[in-house]
Amino acid sequence: MEFSREMITQHFYMAVDQAAKKLGVGLSSLKRQCRAMGIKRWPSRKLNSLQELIKHFQDENAGEKSDPNTQEIIRRLEVLKRQVEENPDFELPINIKKLRQRAFKAKYKKKKKTVNLVLSL
Repeated sequence: MEFSREMITQHFYMAVDQAAKKLGVGLSSLKRQCRAMGIKRWPSRKLNSLQELIKHFQDENAGEKSDPNTQEIIRRLEVLKRQVEENPDFELPINIKKLRQRAFKAKYKKKKKTVNLVLSL
């Protein structure tokens, strides 16, 4: 069974095994077709990571009036997300990787602080 690039692109946000199941083909078959189309790696982790980063900045900026710097970061992240959707092998810039790491650390520290408060009660 042959798939168009558009059909496969619609499933990029799923794990590759879930996408294969949804499309009704085996995992190896889907991977073979992707490689034939020039898609070397399944982009779900990269796309979901960018989506989480966008959500992080939107949540961070939700309570107060809109910060222009944060809005610019969100806009750039959405552009990168579209680029990855068009070209799954697109390499994210190093500054985005560092931004992702800082956001993860901030989220972890916030969660740790909440857990400590709960434990102290």
